[in-house]
Amino acid sequence: MNERIKQFAIDVIVENTASEAWVFTDKELDKFAELIVRECANVVAEYYDPNEPWITPKTLLYHFGVE
Repeated sequence: MNERIKQFAIDVIVENTASEAWVFTDKELDKFAELIVRECANVVAEYYDPNEPWITPKTLLYHFGVE
């Protein structure tokens, strides 16, 4: 697992130490997905060129339903 994604998971879920598997509640899964989408938006913002507006951070956030 990518270290950045792993950190997102650590931020929102509990590790099941008995099986060494990650256990997600629905709310935690939603938060995990939101963190990934926000990271995508941050990447787009970093590389966004107004002369080539093929996509904006707001477009990604809207697409994934993140406010």
